[in-house]
Amino acid sequence: ISFADLNHGWGYTKERLFATSNGGQSWQPLLVNMTPYHFNRLSVNEGWVLGTECRGPSLPCHVRLLHTLDGGQTWQQIILPGISIEQMQFSTPLDGWLRGGEHPGLKGGYILGVDHLYITHDGGFTWEQVR
Repeated sequence: ISFADLNHGWGYTKERLFATSNGGQSWQPLLVNMTPYHFNRLSVNEGWVLGTECRGPSLPCHVRLLHTLDGGQTWQQIILPGISIEQMQFSTPLDGWLRGGEHPGLKGGYILGVDHLYITHDGGFTWEQVR
């Protein structure tokens, strides 16, 4: 759970993202079309959600980063570098960090375990690996 002020907060379960505007007395689902696993709320209106989108049991899942400027009513998808993201944090609307990584496996898949830090200064449109 994360609150932008005393009344406005977000929380998630294994499947859905929820919002409250009355200090947690009631919660409404936010439509994000993916399974959220991390979020960062900067203000009442602005926030980021990291999640996975899986289209079928035999198809690969994709990590998605979504950004909202209206409290979660609409979302803009940010294209991520081809990595598996574990965590994300934004300190301003433009400045953020991602932690994660992967390297190619022997049969064309990916093996997790390589950790890198990525930084953006343009709201997530471009990412640079921190060396």
